[in-house]
Amino acid sequence: MKIVSTPSELMDKGLWAATCELFGFNEWCVNESLMESDKEIVFTEEQAKEIGLYKGD
Repeated sequence: MKIVSTPSELMDKGLWAATCELFGFNEWCVNESLMESDKEIVFTEEQAKEIGLYKGD
């Protein structure tokens, strides 16, 4: 399974910092125009569970 979200959605959920740590993104990359706020980020089920994006079964 793949789970898709965007920086904007992740920021709204308070999960952006955890996502950045997981993928090695600069936490300010959206503010610095290095990444668009609507860019799709694809997570595996395990990654999404790790940051609290997906609860699973």
